[in-house]
Amino acid sequence: MKKLILLLSIILIGLCGSAAKANLPSEKSIDSLKLALSKAKDRYQHVDILNLLSQLERGRENGGKKSALNYAKSAFSAANKLNYAEGKADALLNIGIAEREMKNYDSALASLEALIHLSNKTRNITAKAEAYDHIAHTYREKEDKKQALKYHFWALTLWEKLKNQSKIAASNNHIGKIYFWNLDAYSLSPPYFKKALSIYEKLNNKEEIAKTLSSLVMNYRFLEKNTEMLQYAQKMLEVSEEIKENALISEAYQAIGNVYFNGGDYKKAKQYFEKAVKISESANDYVMVMQGYSWLSSIYKQQRLWNEAKRSYDKLLFFAKKNDNKIMITVAYFGIATILNRENKSDEALAYLDLAEENANKNFVAVIQGLRAIIYNKKKEYAKAKAYAEQSLAFHKQTGEFTKLVENYGTLSSINENMGNYKNALEYYKLFHTYQDSLKLDDTSKLVMKYEFDKKETEMKARQESEITRKNTISNVVYGILGTLILLIALILYIYWIRNKKLKLEKQNLELKRREAELAKETETFKSRFLSNISHEFRTPLTLINGHLEILKRDGSEKDKKRFNEMEFSGQRLLQLINQLLDLTRLEKDKYRIYFKKGNLLNEAQNYVQAFQSLAQQRNINLTMKITESAKDKFYQRDFAYSSETLASVFNNLISNAIKFTPNGGNVQCKIDFRKNKLIFSVSDTGPGIPEKDLPHIFDRFYQVATEEKPIYEGSGIGLAIVKELALLHNGDAFAENNENGGCTFTVWLSEGKTISDSEHPRTSIPPIIPKKEISVEEISTDEEKPLILVVEDQRELRKFVVENLGNSFRFLEAENGRQGTELALEHLPDVVISDVMMPEMDGFQLCESLKENDITSHIPIILLTAKSDQNDKIEGLQTGADDYLTKPFSISELALRVQNRINLQKKLQRKFVGNAIPVHEDAPELNQRDRNFLEKLNKIVLDHTGMEFSVTDLASEIGLSSSQLTRKLKTISGQTPANFIKNIQMELALQMLKNGDSVSETAWNIGYGEPAYFTKVFKKHFGFLPSEKEKLKGHKIHYSK
Repeated sequence: MKKLILLLSIILIGLCGSAAKANLPSEKSIDSLKLALSKAKDRYQHVDILNLLSQLERGRENGGKKSALNYAKSAFSAANKLNYAEGKADALLNIGIAEREMKNYDSALASLEALIHLSNKTRNITAKAEAYDHIAHTYREKEDKKQALKYHFWALTLWEKLKNQSKIAASNNHIGKIYFWNLDAYSLSPPYFKKALSIYEKLNNKEEIAKTLSSLVMNYRFLEKNTEMLQYAQKMLEVSEEIKENALISEAYQAIGNVYFNGGDYKKAKQYFEKAVKISESANDYVMVMQGYSWLSSIYKQQRLWNEAKRSYDKLLFFAKKNDNKIMITVAYFGIATILNRENKSDEALAYLDLAEENANKNFVAVIQGLRAIIYNKKKEYAKAKAYAEQSLAFHKQTGEFTKLVENYGTLSSINENMGNYKNALEYYKLFHTYQDSLKLDDTSKLVMKYEFDKKETEMKARQESEITRKNTISNVVYGILGTLILLIALILYIYWIRNKKLKLEKQNLELKRREAELAKETETFKSRFLSNISHEFRTPLTLINGHLEILKRDGSEKDKKRFNEMEFSGQRLLQLINQLLDLTRLEKDKYRIYFKKGNLLNEAQNYVQAFQSLAQQRNINLTMKITESAKDKFYQRDFAYSSETLASVFNNLISNAIKFTPNGGNVQCKIDFRKNKLIFSVSDTGPGIPEKDLPHIFDRFYQVATEEKPIYEGSGIGLAIVKELALLHNGDAFAENNENGGCTFTVWLSEGKTISDSEHPRTSIPPIIPKKEISVEEISTDEEKPLILVVEDQRELRKFVVENLGNSFRFLEAENGRQGTELALEHLPDVVISDVMMPEMDGFQLCESLKENDITSHIPIILLTAKSDQNDKIEGLQTGADDYLTKPFSISELALRVQNRINLQKKLQRKFVGNAIPVHEDAPELNQRDRNFLEKLNKIVLDHTGMEFSVTDLASEIGLSSSQLTRKLKTISGQTPANFIKNIQMELALQMLKNGDSVSETAWNIGYGEPAYFTKVFKKHFGFLPSEKEKLKGHKIHYSK
């Protein structure tokens, strides 16, 4: 009887599986994917999302299998159009799975076979293995076990080739289950389960370990190998408790209860089964609840507690009917039939057996037939009894179940004896005793097994007690440490409380000092920002002053020129002071950077000295320069890295300072030396010298020396401070000393710097300064159509000054900020844009970037005017696409030259266009990439419309410009009108066709001229010869851009 319960339990678990449910996809995740699908622009991504939606819909609890199939079919259709092999493979797999789950097995197999065919073509082994797996699942559901087994073996071979351990384990599990559940080959399945278990243990996949252990426990139950069943059940309990999987914990308890049941310890077996039932009821796992009641009924029957067994079967029947579980209904009816047979209620027992047989499988039918044989034998209906007993025996011979064989042989011996067939009765009796002796041996092994299990249970309890003791010890140690820590914390808090007042006082003092430092820093920042801003603001009025002086000097009388020169000198002096203020501001903010080079240092130095000769001669001062031999040896080799900017500032400040303080008829000597790897530059004068009290402060900012004759010398007190700080930046220093014979000497020494690579150096394309030149406006342009200049400047006076003084050879547009300038540029497409940098609403950098990034205006040269003289500002302007950069104050003549240079460069570029061929970058580097792309796009548009009517308006519409914008832009870049541009392309194309052997008529029609006569006329006008003159055709070069 216990064997019967075991059989039914195994079947129940195999069909129903674990009570634990997989995580199902949420509606939210599906809706999110649908939203992503509606926004997906990439067609390949569209296919992938459809496949993912198919997978999620398939897993929905409420059944989205039809939606899953539709998504998969849509994915396959889209992937097929794209020839997207991976997307097609995923779609075919999803179609196959969805069709199988909808019980459309033939359609499922067709899709999966198509996947195998596709995988063979694309050599996608993974997709092929997946197809084999799901074909096997389909055949298993169709109950074609051999086909299912064959495809699982093929899948296993491929997974082993791919070394996909997780899939190898899964395939082994599938093969084991088919041998066990479907082919009743119980002895063949354990090796596959063990292989899967070994892999999952290496992968540390606890959930799959527990499930595989469950399969092994079931397998060994069926094989009646209690020792192995005990080993795996115990391990299964440990793993299940670790992952807190109640369904598997309950199953493990039942397996251990089963071991006790087989060993005859029904009391302990009952305890484990009751634990299993309690866990299953709390988790609403009614499958395991019913199985528990089935086993409890068997225990009560073994203990001959028939009423308790009947009540337990009634509970089982209640839950089975409630859950419509036909297998457990069968178990309950059969159990009740066994009890009724014990009570000699044969007819009622047979009626319950009829009910049990309605839903029984072949294993259970064999058991039912065995019990019917016993009942009919008691009723003396021997023929029926013998027939049922022989049918039951035939099945159990196939499965090899000793317990059932003993029952069958005993029943047949009794039936044959009652029928008078004593020979047969004796044969069956011998077999009965043979198998019964085997069972007795098995009973001995059960006793050994019971001893072993009790021993292991004792060991487990000992381990648990040891663990509890260890934890208690750890707790005590932790409490001890915590107590010590609490005492230490209390002591620290006490010390902290004592020091708190002192720390608070110190903190207040520190806060006061911090606020003072912040205030000083803010003051210094404000001062630096003020100096920087005011210096920038000085440059705009200086531009107007110097600009008007330039015009007055050019147009004024000779007698006024001296006054104009004095005014210009004062303006230059003011500009020098402004530059020094800016240098000082950058030095204070640590933003001043010097860059080193290896050049002709001596030549530069001599030029700086020579620049002051005129001033020295005016004051009758003898200015000389001495270069030592060591300096000549070193610097003629040009291997000393120095900062040219630092050199210029040092020379200019020291020489101008020496001339200023040297009386008429005095001497100023400059000396360059090289000692100890250092450049040493000194300037000596014969002036009054520096009072000793002032020497330590002579390099301080804004410090000025006062004497009795002259309380404060003219100057700002900035120049020497800049010399000192630049020397320090050059890893050098500066100092001053009085001479014994009068006057003083300033000495600066500079260490060699380190040159940097081209990638590190801020490279710019700033054009060289153009020397001032007296030019008239008539020299600027002789074109019939005057170039259009857009002047963008927020200062109205400066804007008007530029417009009025650039000359009458230009037309002008004016804008007071960058936004207006951008609008005017887009509307009128000027030849040159002159723009200030610092403006409201949109500054010059933004205007420059906006125009250069727009296809309509990208060709227009831009000259930036700014009060910002810093090198970084120049770099920023040029990086935004500016073509030129002028620092305020600037010369109006220089500005006029730069404007004309830009116009001349544009004309030079136009001459490089021949036919419709776009000059290569090496021949026309001035053609920027955006304009080059623009021309190539125009060329392609015209070629795409060859052979049809295509006007200038059509071309403008295709490129996205108005006809006037296109005409002005194209004419500026290439010197061609759009009509000529189209005609040139058509003529060059016609020339190529004629050279290839096409007739004049064919060529005329192919390029869209229609009438050959009109085409011949246009062709001759363009090339100077007729299209029929083949010799001239051969010698003519094609200027054609493809």
